[in-house]
Amino acid sequence: MMSAFVLVVALSLPLVQEPHESGSLPEVESCQVEVMGERLLLRSDLLSESRTLRVHVPAAYATTDSRYPLLLVFDGEVHFEHVAASAAFLAAQAAIPELIVVAIHNTDREADFTPADLELPGVPIRRAERFADFLEQELVPFLEKRYRTAPLRIGLGHSHGGLFVTWALAARPSLIDWAIVLDGPAHHREGWIARRLIGQLAEDADRRGSLLCIDRSFGWREEDWRLLESTAPVTFPVWRSKLPSESHQSLALPGSYEALRKAFQDFAPSFEPGTSLEEIERAYRLLSARYGYEVLVPMPRLLEAIDDLIWAGRSAPALELIERVRGRQESHQLDWLESRAREVLEVGPPRESVDALLALEPPSERDIEEYLGRWRGVIEAPTPITVELELSLDQGRVVGTLTTLAVGGLPVEREPEPLVLLRRLGDGSVQWGVMNGKRPRAIVGTRVWAVGSDRLEGEQEMLGVVLPPRLRSQVRPTPVWMERQPDK
Repeated sequence: MMSAFVLVVALSLPLVQEPHESGSLPEVESCQVEVMGERLLLRSDLLSESRTLRVHVPAAYATTDSRYPLLLVFDGEVHFEHVAASAAFLAAQAAIPELIVVAIHNTDREADFTPADLELPGVPIRRAERFADFLEQELVPFLEKRYRTAPLRIGLGHSHGGLFVTWALAARPSLIDWAIVLDGPAHHREGWIARRLIGQLAEDADRRGSLLCIDRSFGWREEDWRLLESTAPVTFPVWRSKLPSESHQSLALPGSYEALRKAFQDFAPSFEPGTSLEEIERAYRLLSARYGYEVLVPMPRLLEAIDDLIWAGRSAPALELIERVRGRQESHQLDWLESRAREVLEVGPPRESVDALLALEPPSERDIEEYLGRWRGVIEAPTPITVELELSLDQGRVVGTLTTLAVGGLPVEREPEPLVLLRRLGDGSVQWGVMNGKRPRAIVGTRVWAVGSDRLEGEQEMLGVVLPPRLRSQVRPTPVWMERQPDK
């Protein structure tokens, strides 16, 4: 009969302060030490002992009804904090899905992690099979009942724990879907564990899963890894890397972070600012087949989509999306975005959208003739930016580039940026623009007038977006001047 007890969630400690003189460092009014997640004590009938577990759930767990993949961390007393922190950080950046992290503490790690058929020096007791029974028949059912888990299970093991995870991937295919192995010794007994996994994959051409290894001192023999790569089905990708600058022990922290990123490398597709929500949702739906559960668009991506709509002046669909997202998960950022959307709703859309500006035909040679050539000058931002503009003819078409030469007086090496906007306006001025390299999706436009034949003066501003009223009084066009340069 299993039972679990929550021992500690958070501790509040009294604060002890040394007397100090007036004018010295300020006093701390309170101090609280918090423990990350839950610590449980689970009684196992199969092991005839109790095991300590530490569990970390996503930050939004209490405010949603979503289900989350399960990450089982072995040697939990050593690796829980850094793995849970890495998983939470990466999920906050929408680089990986949010995970439920469960760390299992050891009582006799060599015995639990060593299969009976793998004889190793100094390991007289080998009971990996019984430990796997505990995981399959007691721990996982308990976790699935207590937490909202998705049907994707990942095992992470370092060193001897990695040996066990590799063995479990072969011997207990229903226990672990994906394996992260950090410097696990798969070379023992002439690659006995490695060959067992290769044999299992050769027999199951439809096996779905993944193996990711990061090595330093141990790992796979080269001939075994080559055989694995040639045997593993396309539905079971394998990947290996090395961290030679780390020690066997220190590899665990950067290795787990890097392996999590690699395991979910397709979870963070690159979206251009302004990508429609429909296209974003379509990309995440495609992941569901590989991951084996319904993959929802991460909250950071939804917030970006709302923000893009607001900047584009599309407040009505932004407000609709805010209400839709609220039905899934509360976020304090939604209130701020709603406030912005309502302000922009009163202002209306931009005079010209980004797409409309991008669709403009370039001017004719006659319209732009006196501006052809090279111009160099400064954008008088708080940190001045030295730039060079080049306007030329290419097969009868006027084309241009803008190159950043220095920032704050310090030289920089940048590739020329193609102009996405170039036109002659009715008042005789010329306006050009390059895409804003970050959010919001906008064109950084520069409008200048000729002052004599060799000097241009004007200003730079963002085009194709709407500034909320509260920002309009704070944002002013940036002065720009340029002087004609001799031909190269």
